[in-house]
Amino acid sequence: MLFDQHDPKWATCEVISAEPSKGHRFNASEWLVGIETEDCGRVVYSVGVTEENVGELASSFQRGAYDFEFGLSSRAAAHGWLPLMAATAQDYRSSQ
Repeated sequence: MLFDQHDPKWATCEVISAEPSKGHRFNASEWLVGIETEDCGRVVYSVGVTEENVGELASSFQRGAYDFEFGLSSRAAAHGWLPLMAATAQDYRSSQ
């Protein structure tokens, strides 16, 4: 996503669920984890995600608060300012 390498910052989002997904031709990665949140919309995570680990990564997400590292464009998407785009997380950690 444009400007996503610029000014990365952490944001806390309340995760509802996560599912493994095969990307499409517009995704930078072939495999990704789609994460539904209460307050940041849909978050996509694909760093190091492969066909072999996508299911395990997706099932590792539990309902609750997580910190996601977002670049500038993804922070705008997570705040609802870019409603047609999903936020792309560069990293994540449980905030519990």
